[in-house]
Amino acid sequence: MRHNPLSPEELKKIEPQKPKAGTYEFVVEEAEDKVSKAGNEMIAIVLKVNDRMSVRDWLVSTTPWKLKQFLDSVGRPDIYEKEVIDPMLLLELKGKAIFKLDDKYLRVDRYLIPEVIEENEATEEDPEDDIPF
Repeated sequence: MRHNPLSPEELKKIEPQKPKAGTYEFVVEEAEDKVSKAGNEMIAIVLKVNDRMSVRDWLVSTTPWKLKQFLDSVGRPDIYEKEVIDPMLLLELKGKAIFKLDDKYLRVDRYLIPEVIEENEATEEDPEDDIPF
C-alpha cells in the first residue's frame, strides 16, 4: 500500500472527533427486519446524526413504548397501528433524540416528540374580539 505520511497536525485535522452526548437531529439511513438474540422480532435501524456519525438502534417487539416514541418523534404515529411494519417505511424519516455516550459509542437515550400546535388553539375565539371596531 502506498500512502502519504501526514504530520501530527494534519492527522489531528482529519481524525474523527470523539462523539459527545447531547440532543441531535437524525435521519434514518438504514432499516432492516431482524430477529434479536432472544428470538424477538425487531427492526434494526441506523441513524445518521449531524451528517457525520452513524448510530445503531433496535426497535424490538417487546418494547412497544420505544417503537411508539420513535414513530412519534419522526411524525409517523400512524405506522404504530399497523400489525406488520415494513422497515422501508422508516427510511429517510427525520427526527430528534437525546443521545448518551456508552463506552466510546453514541447511543439513543430517548426519542423526542415534537410539540404539536393545535389549529383550534390558534383560532379559539377571544371574548375581546367581539368588540365591533
